[in-house]
Amino acid sequence: MSIRPNVGNPDRPRFATVCVQGSPARQYRSCVKRLVLLTAIVCKINKQWENLDAVIFPGGFLRLNRTIGELPYDERTDALCAAGLVEPIKNAIKLMTKSRDPVLVFGVDGPTYRNGDGGDQLCVAANKNGIVSISRKIFPTKNESDSLLCFDADYHDPHRVVVLAGGRNATLSACYDMFGLVERGNPCGTRARYIRWIGRYNAQMERGDEGFNEHLAENLCSFNSVLTKKNVTVGIAAIHYFRGHNTAFWQRHGIAACSAALGGGFVIGAAHFAELPQTANSSTLAAAGVRAQVGQDMRNRQAHSWQPAGHFTFASTDGSALVRLFC
Repeated sequence: MSIRPNVGNPDRPRFATVCVQGSPARQYRSCVKRLVLLTAIVCKINKQWENLDAVIFPGGFLRLNRTIGELPYDERTDALCAAGLVEPIKNAIKLMTKSRDPVLVFGVDGPTYRNGDGGDQLCVAANKNGIVSISRKIFPTKNESDSLLCFDADYHDPHRVVVLAGGRNATLSACYDMFGLVERGNPCGTRARYIRWIGRYNAQMERGDEGFNEHLAENLCSFNSVLTKKNVTVGIAAIHYFRGHNTAFWQRHGIAACSAALGGGFVIGAAHFAELPQTANSSTLAAAGVRAQVGQDMRNRQAHSWQPAGHFTFASTDGSALVRLFC
């Protein structure tokens, strides 16, 4: 099932997604080349489309050479600036002269922690003035559950929500967090059961410890409370990587189900692909207007793919991408 774009409806947000060929960044030094690619793509987007709320790049598009998850929001922002990632992005956003106050969303990964904890996975939003939102992963995959510490502060943090130019509130998901968003903080949900470590860097609790279940339930309740109080109707995911073209599981159980969980909201994502989708209408990683009961019925979930209103391909010595417009 597909959803036709509703071009010309001012109540619908307008997004450009950038799916990039290749793998997420593995080294900090690759950021220079990737930021050149980002700037060139944003420049072409501005020539093609106007009045965009957001441009979305994949998970792990950029890389840090230090850990920042243990830091409060302001210090995380300072660390991203000090790494040289923010100024080029601000300059790229300033090229978007046909859009009013757009945000650029991108994923940033980091190295393993000194104690062996898994590295940071961040979804970041910036505007022409700098960073406006950071969301660190709080729902690990099954394979990540043994190593990823989910910081308490990230379940409570309103900075995971960003206000779009059109007035809607969007929550940022670092890849698999979108599946956690579907469950809206249910401590008995499948994604919640993958959470093994919570707390602070020097004060961690493991599943099975006394008080763990209660502490996790409190965190998840706060997560849902942030979504509710902020009246979130848009979900944006910076997705890491697809080895092939089969994105059906993500589309049905992550993207479409998230639209249902947000009351028929607008859900959009961008990813790295080993080989880019063969057509603009495939692997859209977008859904809108999905009914709530559809999201609850896991066995019968459909793709509900939101089809793009336009697209272009981009290729240079710095990389290749499929860029699509959703509106």
